[in-house]
Order: sequence, then structure tokens, then C-alpha cells
Amino acid sequence: MANQEQLEILGQGVGVWNKWRKENPTIEIDLTNANFMAAEFHRVDLNKAELNGANFSEADLSNANLFGAFLSKCNLSKASLSGADFREADLSRTNLNGAILFGSDLRQANLINADLSGANLRQANLSDVNLFGVSLVEADLRQADLHHADLRGVELNGAKLSEANLSKANLFDASLIEANLIEANLGGAILFGADLSRADLSGANLSGANLSGANL
Repeated sequence: MANQEQLEILGQGVGVWNKWRKENPTIEIDLTNANFMAAEFHRVDLNKAELNGANFSEADLSNANLFGAFLSKCNLSKASLSGADFREADLSRTNLNGAILFGSDLRQANLINADLSGANLRQANLSDVNLFGVSLVEADLRQADLHHADLRGVELNGAKLSEANLSKANLFDASLIEANLIEANLGGAILFGADLSRADLSGANLSGANLSGANL
């Protein structure tokens, strides 16, 4: 249950909320299961906040500080999250379908079983992130940093990955049917058993990649 006093402070606007947080840095934030649908939270400070189960569908959280926040099972579908800081955040089983995460920082975030289908992750930083069980069908990952990311069994069918950095990424048994990998960096990537049928690999770097059992 969300803290009513904190909800009231946040309801006064981001400026008031951020000032209050700065003055009260040790207070734990509990906004679990709250409804923030279509809310305007540009640059809001929600670092390490308890937000599990909250509804942020279509909300504006661009450039928000969500470092270490707990967002498990949240609804962030179609939310604007460009430039947001999600480092070390828990986004497991979160709905990010169609969300805009352009240039967001997701390093060390927990995205296990999250739904990122149709999401805009262009230029996002996903290096070293565990994406096991994540749906990235038709996601836009152009120029995204997926260096050393764990993409085992991930669905990337129809995804846009041109110029993405997938060096040393683990794509074991991943599905990349009709994916766009033009000029992507797959150097040293593990593509054992991956399905790359009808994928566009024009100009891609596959040096040192493991393509054993891959479907090309």
C-alpha cells in the first residue's frame, strides 16, 4: 500500500517532490500499486523507491532518476522513459510494451521476464544486462549498447538492431527471424543455435562469433 503522505507530496508536482526528497534523503519511499497513468513526472527523483505494481502507463518519466528503484510488475506500457536512469533497478516482469527508452541507462538492471516488445530502445545502454526471458519482438535497438548482454532464448523477431553493439553478447538459442542487423557488431558473440532466418546481416561484424547450429 502506497504511503498516503508521500502521494500527496508527489501530487503537488515534481518540483515540490524533488525538493522534499533532497531535504529528506533517508526517508524510504513507498508508492507501491499507485496509479500514475499519464502522469507528468519529467526529471522526477524516484531513486531506490518502492514502486512495485504501480501503473505508469503513458506517463512521462523522461530523464527520471530511477536508480535502484523497485519496479517489478509495474505497467510502463507506452510510457516516455527517454534518458531515464534505471541502473540497478528491478524491472522483472514489468510491462514495457511500446515504451520509449531512447538513450536510457539500464546497466545492471534486472529485466528478467519483462515485456519490451515494440519498445524504442535506440541508443540505450544495456551492456552486461540479463535479458533472459525478455520479449524484444519488433523492438527498436538501433545503436543500442548490448555488449556482453545475456540474451539467451530472447525473442528478437523483427527487431531493429542496425549499428547495435552486440559484441560478446550471449544469443544462445535466440530468435532473430527477420531482424535487421545491418552493420551490427557481433564480434565474439555466442549465436549457437540462434535462428537468423531472413535476418539482414549486411555489413555486420561476425568475427570470432560462435555460429554453431545457427539457422542462417
